[in-house]
Amino acid sequence: MGQKIWNLKYVAGNPAMFTRVTSCADNPMTRAHALLAAEVVSKNGGGWRVWVERIDTLERIFESAAERFHLTHKNHATAGVETQGQRMAKNWGVARFFGMGSIQYLLESGAWLADRDLFDGAPILLFESMADADAHAATLPQDRQPHGVKFMLDDQGKVQTVSQKKESRK
Repeated sequence: MGQKIWNLKYVAGNPAMFTRVTSCADNPMTRAHALLAAEVVSKNGGGWRVWVERIDTLERIFESAAERFHLTHKNHATAGVETQGQRMAKNWGVARFFGMGSIQYLLESGAWLADRDLFDGAPILLFESMADADAHAATLPQDRQPHGVKFMLDDQGKVQTVSQKKESRK
């Protein structure tokens, strides 16, 4: 039997919206088991970010297409984002799971807004980094798994929905 030195990790859901890294409950695994599980998750997850890494060196032996895309574009998206003395855009919010796969977003007022009701310019409580959003999420009741999510912003720094982006392409 092989050594159990491999961890399967993934980001569940739409990679453009979710950032919370989850470790498989079966970790650590043998190489064969981790690779098989990664294939299954990457095919059944509908575009989830998935990877397998060694527990001691963090060497990766598997990355899903979504993870490779994320790694490639992460460097482009963050290049020159913040230099010393500049302020980062507040584009991170807090979301939680609600009902049958729905999500709610935390508003500046402290109320929650369902994803189906999200609108351009919604007064989402925004943070400068994922760490700040996750830190705030940690102060909330954990029954609905609050976590940081990244938002698209318009030129005025207001929340922009995907539907507006689609319409502007027409």
